[in-house]
Amino acid sequence: MMARVTQVYSIDEVARRIGESLELIEIVSWNDDNIDYGEMIRVYDGTDESLVTFTERGIESLQELLA
Repeated sequence: MMARVTQVYSIDEVARRIGESLELIEIVSWNDDNIDYGEMIRVYDGTDESLVTFTERGIESLQELLA
């Protein structure tokens, strides 16, 4: 049985945690193919914008891509 995701991190928090610019992470996140499927999650709150979030594995995938 696969573990379920119980928390995600906002794109701002991910940038802070891994020491990369928010702008770079935003650019990378525009293409969903850059991160393992299901590890970058868009949260919709009824506005025209969505909040990009990452799971723990999504953060690792992002770091691997940027390395």
